[in-house]
Amino acid sequence: SDVTGFVKEGKAHAVPLKDLSAVGWLSFLKGEADILYTSKYEERYAMPPGKTFNSVERLDMQGVGEHCMVALRVQGEFVGSVAVDNKYSFKPITEADKRTLQAFAQQAAIAIHQKRLRAKYEKQAAQQKLFAEVSHALDTNLPLKYILKKLYDGIREIENIDRVGIWVAPLIGESGYYGWGTSREGATVPFTEVDRAEFTDILKSIPSTSLAYNHCPNYAEEFNSKPNDEMYGVTGHASFPLSSDAEIIGLVCVDNLLTNNPLTIETAEALLPYTKQIENVIRECYKRYQRKREEERSKCLSDIVTATI
Repeated sequence: SDVTGFVKEGKAHAVPLKDLSAVGWLSFLKGEADILYTSKYEERYAMPPGKTFNSVERLDMQGVGEHCMVALRVQGEFVGSVAVDNKYSFKPITEADKRTLQAFAQQAAIAIHQKRLRAKYEKQAAQQKLFAEVSHALDTNLPLKYILKKLYDGIREIENIDRVGIWVAPLIGESGYYGWGTSREGATVPFTEVDRAEFTDILKSIPSTSLAYNHCPNYAEEFNSKPNDEMYGVTGHASFPLSSDAEIIGLVCVDNLLTNNPLTIETAEALLPYTKQIENVIRECYKRYQRKREEERSKCLSDIVTATI
């Protein structure tokens, strides 16, 4: 994850970049500027003691005079920033210091970019391997429960999602179905028996089934979740209705209750290949189930005909 380093009381103190995203000078660096130098930081920004960013981390900027921040860019893309000050030594930040900092920033930006590219390729490889395994599982007629578990694990492990819920609508003629979910403690829980009425109630919590997905930035607040509710404390949340021939056949829901990591629209869109796979798996298993019923019906009719001859 992207972090920017600071010094607090002489000790290294790492602060997540996401917790500083609202700071004015960081927004400034995201624009055209490559370097931001301030000779009287405390005076210019009037930082009160223990200034709090998003109530998560504290930066002690009292007494800071000269301060310099350099943007980290790769091919014009903003990937982070490096900030320095000499609060404790009171040494001036010279032009030579700025050039050194810019040279360091260039190398740091390349390192971040390469790390992100590597992570992207590794994720793509893991995703392709998972989908190949799912395709093989379908070809070999493995149970729906087994295949859904592989996709459930893939979403959690490859995409680093805290909690995943996969609901499969009851098959025609059956009251139960397979599904998987994650408890508030992070444990995997199988769904073994949900009737049509209960599945309909689950769908009522979804604003619309006409979209590829629904994203809610603060689920608990929007739906007024109470302390004893399963969804209490959930902020970012996304749901993916699964359909076949205009009929809802399943539902996938995700959130990051355990780590409280942001679950953004970009996060939701990255999950679309998985939900399409789940949709396809359920559809194919429906067809398999229908073929089986047809075969059983044909055999039954054949037995009846044979018995009457």
